[in-house]
Amino acid sequence: MENNFAYARAHTQTHSIAFKSKAIYYQIKLFNIFSFKTIQGQCVIYTFNCLIYR
Repeated sequence: MENNFAYARAHTQTHSIAFKSKAIYYQIKLFNIFSFKTIQGQCVIYTFNCLIYR
């Protein structure tokens, strides 16, 4: 589980800008490791309790 958290942190830090791409957004959404939901164009990751804008 710790590896998943570390991967998610590294992935969000290095590819935060890439979230603007819908392809990457849907790719991450397919993993469904953390609860991803789309609210008014915002990708919300409840696990980290933070917002990542697409």
